[in-house]
Amino acid sequence: MQKLKPLTEQVVVITGASSGIGLATARMAAERGAKVVLGARDELALSRICDELTAAGAEACFVACDVASEPDVARLLSTAVDRHGRIDTWMNVAGVGIIASLDGTVMDDHRRLFETNYWGVVHGSLAAARQLRGQRSPGAIINVGSSFSDLVIPTMGAYAASKFAVKAFTNALRVELAQEGLPVSVTLVKPGVVDSMFYDHAETTLDTAPRIPSPRYAPSVVAAALLDAAEHHHREISVGAPAVMSRVFGRLMPGVVEWVTRAIREPVWRDPSATKRPSAVRTIPHEGRERSGRASARDFSVTATVERHPWLTFGLLTVTSAALGAHAVARAKKRAWL
Repeated sequence: MQKLKPLTEQVVVITGASSGIGLATARMAAERGAKVVLGARDELALSRICDELTAAGAEACFVACDVASEPDVARLLSTAVDRHGRIDTWMNVAGVGIIASLDGTVMDDHRRLFETNYWGVVHGSLAAARQLRGQRSPGAIINVGSSFSDLVIPTMGAYAASKFAVKAFTNALRVELAQEGLPVSVTLVKPGVVDSMFYDHAETTLDTAPRIPSPRYAPSVVAAALLDAAEHHHREISVGAPAVMSRVFGRLMPGVVEWVTRAIREPVWRDPSATKRPSAVRTIPHEGRERSGRASARDFSVTATVERHPWLTFGLLTVTSAALGAHAVARAKKRAWL
């Protein structure tokens, strides 16, 4: 497959760009020289973010849109093409959450969750694929999944189901585009727990805001993985050690994992000290923030770095192993002479 362009030469479209991972990615992409086209429901936040980026010397524009609407997504694409003549990378980052038992989830909320999390990815991916097919130039489609597509815990069933669907769709799209011989990289990025506004604005049956589980990662850690996938071919990147563990144990020992998760109950998610905020499933939160501000988070992920640079990691491990082996042999010879 052909090499992808460096970010300095790219037009990058980002959905869900008004907060959390999407906002962190927009800022990082603009800082690295990409032309960014931002989409989200919160027009006020998008306008403020674009002003911030352009004031710093970046080229940025936005479209207030709902990824659940195919015409809205088409409008986002046409804006990017009208302004820049092409797209190079399309990132489907928009997502909402529900924290409730399956039986306790309102069916309209369940459907709305899928409209955003699954259909939003479908609308964006297919629109981008059609555009890149016409351009016949290298490009990337990057979808944000979740570690919950590998390992599910109680109260996250509806959200996990939407991310399972995203994983299956992404894998199918990758194969179909490869069959056509298109130079399009399709990547699934699966974060663990991120300290974004996700938990603050999840629809929940709790009487308080949900607690953000630990270990947590800063949105910038996921943003770095997304931008790496915009420049280099990756099939899948798990961000955070728990995300990697979910993938491994979810595949090798699903029965054991389910046995362990039976012990998890709803009170695990309660945070009595936090204010319950409006649900992003039912409303537009109007926050425009990367982080929740109520939890510490890690700014680096060893596992994500390993997955992004497997050959470099292999080389370092090989050199280290050889050095340790040579040291052990030298010590053994020294003892033999004594």
